[in-house]
Amino acid sequence: MRKHSTKVFLIGVSICCACVIDTLAFSQVEYTASDMRDPFENQLPKEQVIREVPQEVKPPEEVKPPELKVESLVAGGPIPQAIIKGNILRVGDEVEEAKIISITKDGVQISYHEKTFFYPAPSKLFRNTKGGNDDK
Repeated sequence: MRKHSTKVFLIGVSICCACVIDTLAFSQVEYTASDMRDPFENQLPKEQVIREVPQEVKPPEEVKPPELKVESLVAGGPIPQAIIKGNILRVGDEVEEAKIISITKDGVQISYHEKTFFYPAPSKLFRNTKGGNDDK
């Protein structure tokens, strides 16, 4: 009788194990914690794509110098002066929105809209003359 009860016991245990294994194998685990954060979600901050809008590159405007004529220069003294449009001007003076930067025996250098221009002395314009006769 003992053999028979052992067999019945083993059969019962094997049936119970089979039921437990079957339940574990075919059951699906669902994540139901909807109020909690997902542990598999990336926690790093998302990269923001910064798009630079290409700006039109404008060619620099060509600055046309004012039409000035150096009529006379006094460059040898302690305060160099130039006569432009009938006005006696010194370094730092302005004429037609142009600021005089330097006055030398060769001419006058001005700054106009952040560009520098050079106007030659009157004697430099007529270099090729001999005694009042033009070589033209």
